[in-house]
Amino acid sequence: MKKIKIAFIIDTIHDKIGGTERQLILLLKNFDRSKFEPYLCCFKDSEWIQKNSENWKTHIFEFKSFFSLPDYWKLYKFSRYLKNEGIDIVQTHFRDGNILGILAGRMAGIKTIISTRRNQGYWHNKSELFVLRILNPFVKRFLANSNAVKLFAHKVEKISLNRIDVIYNGFDLSKFSKSSNKNISLLYEELNLEPDRSIISIVANLRPVKGLDVLIKSAKKVLAQNNSVIFLLIGDGPEKGSLEQMAENLGIRKNIHFLGSRDDVHEILQCSSLGVLSSHSEGLSNSIIEYMASGLPVVATNVGGNSELISDGENGFLVDPNDPEQLASAIIKLLNDREQSARMGYKSLEKAKTHFEIGHIINKTEAYYENLLRDQGDILK
Repeated sequence: MKKIKIAFIIDTIHDKIGGTERQLILLLKNFDRSKFEPYLCCFKDSEWIQKNSENWKTHIFEFKSFFSLPDYWKLYKFSRYLKNEGIDIVQTHFRDGNILGILAGRMAGIKTIISTRRNQGYWHNKSELFVLRILNPFVKRFLANSNAVKLFAHKVEKISLNRIDVIYNGFDLSKFSKSSNKNISLLYEELNLEPDRSIISIVANLRPVKGLDVLIKSAKKVLAQNNSVIFLLIGDGPEKGSLEQMAENLGIRKNIHFLGSRDDVHEILQCSSLGVLSSHSEGLSNSIIEYMASGLPVVATNVGGNSELISDGENGFLVDPNDPEQLASAIIKLLNDREQSARMGYKSLEKAKTHFEIGHIINKTEAYYENLLRDQGDILK
């Protein structure tokens, strides 16, 4: 059988990889290469792309502005590239990727265009929604990473529910198995942590949508009852300075460690008592799945797809967004009841293994692509 050629179109990929990029990279790395030939197509080059370009076919076409006529000539040339390469499926990501990818795929005459929806569009403005609604009829299928995102796209973009499919995020769960005692000891030493401290970890970009100001306010309430608790914030972003200042003003700076981006998140989580997420909006949170894969109970806001990951009272607690009192209460409850915490952590791990193991997700995704081509008579022989 001839290989199915899939062009994944995304703005760019940097070293500081977000959830969407991480899922795309997992696909690129784990495809059955006897059946699929993936292409990574970006509008901007980056150091990360240069380092990884040998792992799959990469194409960069510099598109800088929707208000530049020469850039539309570049878009036309990109559409010719897709046609000449014999691309069977175009899959688009993010705002610019969705707009330009749909246009290029349509110009190339590609029948199977998949447009992804991976969050609840908190960044959408009226003009962007207007453009998407014009382009959406040219899309074959829409692919969401949670039922909450599917319903949101239906409500906001008026996409028919029967055109939106759902495939959850996948993870290599093997790296979240217990780390060696040596690694954990080194981590405690590096972070200057005492072994008997309760550690609460938060994996999030330091951006307003993650509600980390609410988390810090709740930390003040938690520490009022137990001042030995340590909060680890793992991630970078524009709010770092203001969040550090808030912690300082509240007198809890010594209990809150800003770790920045880390490559050893799985080891940090193995040292943790629970995972927390205080977001105002989510699609399907990679951070929560990482907590679950590490066998942690989870406290998270009841937004987006979080309720598809956390069964309230079973593997964690769901709380209202922007409510530091409720968030603190749930954290304190788990810290004070170790038996319940351990039971919830076990439930988290079992759910992660059942629903989010990367092999299962890859198989499901490959079958999805094959079925789309088969349904329209384009399955390759």
